[in-house]
Amino acid sequence: ETDAGIDGVGEGGISGHERVMDAMLGHFATYLIGEDPRRIEHIWQTLYRSQYFEGGKILGATISAIDIALWDILGQSLGVPVYQLLGGACRERVRCFETPGTLTGPECVERAREFVDAGWRHLRFMTGMPSPAWAGLDGATYAPTDDAELTTYEPLESLDLAAHWIREVRAAVGSSIGLSIDFHHRLSVAEAAIFCQRIADVGLEFLEEPIRAQSPAAYHQLRAMTPI
Repeated sequence: ETDAGIDGVGEGGISGHERVMDAMLGHFATYLIGEDPRRIEHIWQTLYRSQYFEGGKILGATISAIDIALWDILGQSLGVPVYQLLGGACRERVRCFETPGTLTGPECVERAREFVDAGWRHLRFMTGMPSPAWAGLDGATYAPTDDAELTTYEPLESLDLAAHWIREVRAAVGSSIGLSIDFHHRLSVAEAAIFCQRIADVGLEFLEEPIRAQSPAAYHQLRAMTPI
């Protein structure tokens, strides 16, 4: 919020840890209050580089939310959309995918059929364990609810489930639908390679974030082990 009456909205992408990000935002507030919101780069550098300890996920996600909100404020103050400030429009349409759910049971197949019937041509799936702790009300599972029992993620068990149900989905929707899987960086290079080799004939469009992004060398190694 600004004293000029312009409010900005930003997103911090650490689902399930909103309270922690809120606390981080309160920590930053002592500096942010009174600053010129148009000094976006200065504020980003100050928030990230003024800490004794280097930034982790919570700090990075909170700074991201602040940064996006500042761009929102700047765009409104100048009367232009943010994309105009970042170089202008590049395309008039973008392909989108829908997320039917997790590859842990027959529900993902049913949801895939529903989305294809509704006109979706690209589907992305999550992976997980066969536990109610990971079952969302809409079939899309991103994190357990506050009152659910947490389930330990076992990579090899998850690979078995995902390999089985992605084949079931492929059989149900046919070869013309684009399929992809997001592992939320839960695998090692070896585990990711095992999975890629196991489902090579399924024809994935992409495998999203199988390992952490901090090591380009690890991705280079994985890429050399699979055509996906």
